[in-house]
Amino acid sequence: YRVRTRTGGWRWCLDRGKAVEWDEAGQPVRIVGAIIDVTERHLAAADLLISERKYRILAESLPQIVFEVDAAGRLVFSNHLGFAAFGYSRADLERGLNVLDLISPIDHARARENISQILRGEQSGVNEYAGVRRDGTTFPIAIYSSPILRNEQPIGLSGFIIDISESRRVQEALRRSEESYRSLVD
Repeated sequence: YRVRTRTGGWRWCLDRGKAVEWDEAGQPVRIVGAIIDVTERHLAAADLLISERKYRILAESLPQIVFEVDAAGRLVFSNHLGFAAFGYSRADLERGLNVLDLISPIDHARARENISQILRGEQSGVNEYAGVRRDGTTFPIAIYSSPILRNEQPIGLSGFIIDISESRRVQEALRRSEESYRSLVD
């Protein structure tokens, strides 16, 4: 609760009443306990909520999939594009969705090694994999990720996932066009 100070300011307090002292008539005389000023903690929590709201608004407005995974590979955050691209729901995420569920089993060993290297700080940048939608269909993806650090220790990864299907189609069309041109010239 809030209390007004002698100077007219407001402070947030937490009280911990431990015992009630009674008089001979059975009336409460005093409560023995402590009142703790938690203003700084309260303000820090409010700032954290504002910061988290800004982060989520930014993540939802980006044209790429934004994600976070914990050190065990469990997906802990995705923006709406991630759910749309892979066909999962927020409920699936809450039940425990592993990042490897989004990658083709053919790429699992390479993905595990890349994740380990990123967590150890030995690698960063982009890795390409075959992504797997909930319905089992695959599509090419590029994942840009970096470690999330707490006290200089890795606790997970965050990054972006880009569907590179269109880029691959363009590359393939260009390759076929070049082959056709070469066959005409030869």
